[in-house]
This record gives sequence, structure tokens and C-alpha cells, in this order.
Amino acid sequence: MSQEHEEQIDTDWVICPYCKSKHQRESEDWSEDSRVERCHDCGKLYHTHDEISVTHVAKPDCELNGEEYAWRVGSTVKAWFCSKCGACSIKRPASLEAIDRAELSPADVGTTAEYVEVRD
Repeated sequence: MSQEHEEQIDTDWVICPYCKSKHQRESEDWSEDSRVERCHDCGKLYHTHDEISVTHVAKPDCELNGEEYAWRVGSTVKAWFCSKCGACSIKRPASLEAIDRAELSPADVGTTAEYVEVRD
């Protein structure tokens, strides 16, 4: 048996269960407490609440703590990631001229890639 008016669940909009009108609630008005709200279009009342999910991310960074990044594995092989904090260096293709001038050695990097640190 289907209901005439059904609960509406959406991640972007508050949807009136009667007329399906949508409005976006400002984040400062979010609340997990149940409350009664009136539809701006049809004027009917309905129960509503927000289900809030937050993910906190904490990322290490050697430079923030006055330490140098470790862009090498061991003493000779250049690495894409800092072996201490996991920061990523952005890579650009090495020119064959750089390898010819002995600025880079395929043995140093394992591939023909030159590693250039670009931090945002």
C-alpha cells in the first residue's frame, strides 16, 4: 500500500513531503533536533531534522615543524613522497638533455622522470 505523502530524504535540499517544493537550508541553521517547518510554497507543516556528518582530517608536514622533507629512499634514490610525513612532490617529465648533462641519472630515479617540488 503506497502512501499519498512520503518522507523525503535528500543530501542537498529540504523537500516538502506534500508539494515536493525544494529549498536549501543555510548551514548555520542545520540542527539534528526535530522541528516543525512550514513549506514556503504550499503552506503545509511537516517535521524535519538534519543528519550531519563531519570528517576531520589531520595531515603531517615536515616543513611545518622545521624539518626537511625526505624526498629520497635511502641515500640515492629520489622518491615521489616524503618518507617521513608522506607529503607528495609534483613530478614533471625529465628532458633527455638533463639526463645527457648528467643532471639526472635513470639509476637515480628508476624512470625518466625528474622530480620537482611544488607545494601549494
